[in-house]
Amino acid sequence: MGFGRLGKRNLLSPAIVLSDYLNRNPYKFENQWIYLIGVENLKTTLETVGNVKCFGTGPDIKNDYTEGDFINEVDVKSKIPKAVVVSFDSHFSYPKLMKAANFLADPSVEFLVCNEDSTFPGPIPGMILPETGPWSSAIQNVSGRKPDIVFGKPHKEMADFLKSRVDPARFDSRRTVMFGDRLDTDMMFGNTNG
Repeated sequence: MGFGRLGKRNLLSPAIVLSDYLNRNPYKFENQWIYLIGVENLKTTLETVGNVKCFGTGPDIKNDYTEGDFINEVDVKSKIPKAVVVSFDSHFSYPKLMKAANFLADPSVEFLVCNEDSTFPGPIPGMILPETGPWSSAIQNVSGRKPDIVFGKPHKEMADFLKSRVDPARFDSRRTVMFGDRLDTDMMFGNTNG
């Protein structure tokens, strides 16, 4: 089928586009803290390619709330991030939501979201697997802020990055095929961005 010539440069994910954004804005982000609601692989990518320092990955669980309990244990002062980044995180929790909302109370802290998919396909037919969208929606609801940038399909940042990596003389959107697993993002991406 001709896929043997595909390399890393030919594969694209919101993490790559986000890392590129961080890297293109060193005056804002270079060696700065990012509060990451996401997985360790994304942390590695952002720190390596985006040249930032991340905190927030992994479990963040506190005991049940009673007055004076864990709220005093939630640290929103020792590290002030330049951005809150939201991606898939199987450890999403009340403390993470609380931290993100408190960090985003500062309007100078950017709100960056990898994608807004509500679910993703999994190995068990019929099982619903929440994706990044519900985490992003919860943070928007509590913080009162909309994301500054969403990096995944169908958003402009992904299209601009993709167009910057292809030779315009060889790219014809009318002869380009889009593959994906979601009509609401993949088809919209193709239709919106040529």
